[in-house]
Amino acid sequence: MKIIMNFIIGATIISLLLLSGCTKVYVCYDGTQQKLASRCPTIPRAEITEQEAGKSMDNYGTAIAQAKGDSYTRINLYQQNKTWYSGVLFTNKQTQTVYQATFKIDGKTGTVTCQTGCDYLEFN
Repeated sequence: MKIIMNFIIGATIISLLLLSGCTKVYVCYDGTQQKLASRCPTIPRAEITEQEAGKSMDNYGTAIAQAKGDSYTRINLYQQNKTWYSGVLFTNKQTQTVYQATFKIDGKTGTVTCQTGCDYLEFN
């Protein structure tokens, strides 16, 4: 019994020594190896193109206008500091009232958010 107990203790000590020598190594997306995942470089994200920004704006603007039974016209699209901006017009088809708004299109994701003239977006 004592021999079995000594064997178990010895095996446990050897296992602990072997395991204590192991370290985690993270393989980053670029093939480099790091001991901490936080040291891996971030994955670069491409900026959206002018065409993609325009498509995001048109999809958003058209959806809003159609929901209200109005029409949508994109006037311009320009970039500042990797973010796209667009001036648009919404026209009420019954009263011919025109609403002007400015939208921001995120340069990484294409997410559209209203900057000015946002009252039009409220549904009554």
